[in-house]
Amino acid sequence: AILIHSKRSQPDEILEFAREWDNRSPLVIVPTKYYATPTEIFEQAGVSLVIWANHMIRTCITAMQATAANIHDTRSLVESEGRIATVSEIFRLQGADELLEAEKRYARGGSHPVSAIILAASRGQGMDELTREKPKVMLPVNGIPMLRRQVDKFKKQGINDISVVAGYRHEAIDVQGAEILINEEWETTGELASLDCAMENFSQDTVVIYGDLLFRSYMLHNLLDWNAELLVAVDSSSLTNIAGNVNDLAWCSAPDNRAMYQQKVSLEHVSADLESRRGPPDGRWIGMLRVAGKGCEYVRSAMQTLKRGGEFKQLGLPELLNQLVADGHPPQIQYVNGHWMDINNLADLERAGGFEHAPGE
Repeated sequence: AILIHSKRSQPDEILEFAREWDNRSPLVIVPTKYYATPTEIFEQAGVSLVIWANHMIRTCITAMQATAANIHDTRSLVESEGRIATVSEIFRLQGADELLEAEKRYARGGSHPVSAIILAASRGQGMDELTREKPKVMLPVNGIPMLRRQVDKFKKQGINDISVVAGYRHEAIDVQGAEILINEEWETTGELASLDCAMENFSQDTVVIYGDLLFRSYMLHNLLDWNAELLVAVDSSSLTNIAGNVNDLAWCSAPDNRAMYQQKVSLEHVSADLESRRGPPDGRWIGMLRVAGKGCEYVRSAMQTLKRGGEFKQLGLPELLNQLVADGHPPQIQYVNGHWMDINNLADLERAGGFEHAPGE
């Protein structure tokens, strides 16, 4: 083969050479300067190989500059982490299978594999046209169903035991890598009835989330890194800045204090009613609960207590959290600041496209 190069912005020299060369041996070109020329022109001229010489390197520089600027401006890695390649991907590209296996084994010190339960039984209110043939969790956000995004995020954290509790149009759920459980009474029951359908799938370490929750990947990673039997994520952002419905208001033993990293704070109450407690709430529970160790026993006991009350089938996860508090097992709080949203209506769905713009999110 012979490689030829030209510094001109037009391919005239290359095409003239190709005509004279007349396919005597393979011809290789590097169109760095005349990049606007359609590839079909090169094919017609008999060029065998095109090398896009430095565009990958130049792309890396642009990406690194953008990431460095973001880290400098925000003084944090939170915005960048979900947009960049994982360490596992670096190991994969290097062919370092031994390092990849070591990361899987030692990256998280828990002795039990983690499972996930996604509550996805409802149709969704105010979305009748969009959910005529499928449940809300299968609505696409930037072309990818919400449920698919959740399952992918769990799998990226090494969580492969995933249960989805479906109800409305459950036959339309098409997501690989998850077990589909059915709440046959979805139309007349609440979230606890759906959770009850999956209680046999509770492991020694389980994450429970709402099916319409969108969140940055780092939030799940941080939730798994904390050592707590019961842990909930609460957004301490100002409630006046929250668009859409204001549900699951959380009152905690102490407000968010960013000067104290991983401060020990416990949940006191969850409600949609601002008047249900004295003083303002400390944030919103985002719909993410981790249950580990003895926490599984606490949840099972709280579920049994609520069942004896007679209204169990209409209750939601906030009632479970409040029962855990009443039982003397208040969940620990992990404060977050934005970087999540729930889909309650069409306006939320429209905003979700901008939220999920980042690669890897």
